[in-house]
Amino acid sequence: MNFKVLQINTVYAKGSTGKIALGIHDLCSQKEITVFTAYRYAENDVYEDTFVTSSWLDCHIHNRLSRWTRLQGCFSRFYTRRFLKKLREFSPDLIHLHNLHGSYINLPMLFRYIKKHNIPVIWTLHDCWAFTGHCPYFDI
Repeated sequence: MNFKVLQINTVYAKGSTGKIALGIHDLCSQKEITVFTAYRYAENDVYEDTFVTSSWLDCHIHNRLSRWTRLQGCFSRFYTRRFLKKLREFSPDLIHLHNLHGSYINLPMLFRYIKKHNIPVIWTLHDCWAFTGHCPYFDI
């Protein structure tokens, strides 16, 4: 049996979290674990075993709608639906969440899918965004 892991992050192979996702991808591949990484959008490079979840334009529309409505992560329905179809095809045994902020994925749709399919999740908190609501760096 081949174990399959899906990673979701804002970026891939660049920046701190993108390099971490790439490192995990490489380590899993060495252990014969199938890894698929989904990230926001491709500026230039498209990598093997990855999926681009959105587009530059969609991210900017999502960002503006989030600012106007204060509903962070509630847009990008078309691209998220397309991503969930790809997720269904891949059928991961585990999902590793990294940074979900970046206006590229509809979080209620993603979380409903994960719950419906009872997929185990690991969420690496690279910053404070997940527990503050929309503030990546928090201090008192």
